[in-house]
Order: sequence, then C-alpha cells, then structure tokens
Amino acid sequence: MVGGAFKTVADILPFSHAVNAARAAAAGDYAAIFPDLWWVIGYAVVLLATAISVFAIRLKKN
Repeated sequence: MVGGAFKTVADILPFSHAVNAARAAAAGDYAAIFPDLWWVIGYAVVLLATAISVFAIRLKKN
C-alpha cells in the first residue's frame, strides 16, 4: 500500500521523470527522452510563471 502511494507521488513530481529521461539519454534511446522531458519542461514553465507572478505582486506592493 505504501509503495503504491509513494510511486504515485513520485510519478507526479518531476524528479523521477528527469531520471528516466537521463537514463534514456545515457542509453542512446533519444525517442524515449521526450515523454519524460515534457513533464520536466511543464514543471519548469509552471514554476517560472509562478515566480514571475509573485515577483510582480510584490513589486506592486512596494
């Protein structure tokens, strides 16, 4: 039960996808990189948008 929950949480976060993409790159299987890489890119875009929004809000308050 705990292992299944841990795997679900790990699959939601970008680290496991980054590791899978790195493994595929190291193995030379470049077609297998992109499904996992899209997760990492998606997280980066969301975090960048959040950071810009927070910065803009804080800038307006000062």
